Amino acid sequence: MGISMLTTRHQPLVIGAHEEMKLELIKMHLEDKGFRKIRTFTESNELLSYLDDTRPWAVVTDINIKGLNGIDLIKRIRQKYKNLPIYVLFKEGTNEVIIEESIKAGAEGAITSNEEAGIEIEKKLRSYYTGQRKKVNVFFGLILLAIIIGVILYGIFTA
Repeated sequence: MGISMLTTRHQPLVIGAHEEMKLELIKMHLEDKGFRKIRTFTESNELLSYLDDTRPWAVVTDINIKGLNGIDLIKRIRQKYKNLPIYVLFKEGTNEVIIEESIKAGAEGAITSNEEAGIEIEKKLRSYYTGQRKKVNVFFGLILLAIIIGVILYGIFTA
């Protein structure tokens, strides 16, 4: 199942940034790559309000989004959605301490906010969901193995 199949379900991808132009460029790139149901916000309060009624499949937010600072925004999102992938956009040269704080607050990772941001967001989201599917496949593989061993042992002890 490709990422575009994941994004055509009922859950949107939510992106927040303080610059409308940046949001449009990222959205255009992701739509060109098959992503659907992308919701964009320039204000943290609007983004949080939207999340009150909607569970997205991922959130990408600029550390400098208007309203709450990015770290507080991540904490608020993480309180509501424990396992939701959240990525943070940073300008080049951002203090490493701020990046580390955003990771501690619950972000999956950081992405440099430049002309390549759309490409990096795409890579991170694809990588995250490819990894999640592998974990699910391993889990079901282990369950199947346990069932097979159980059937074999049952056959041995009841024969």
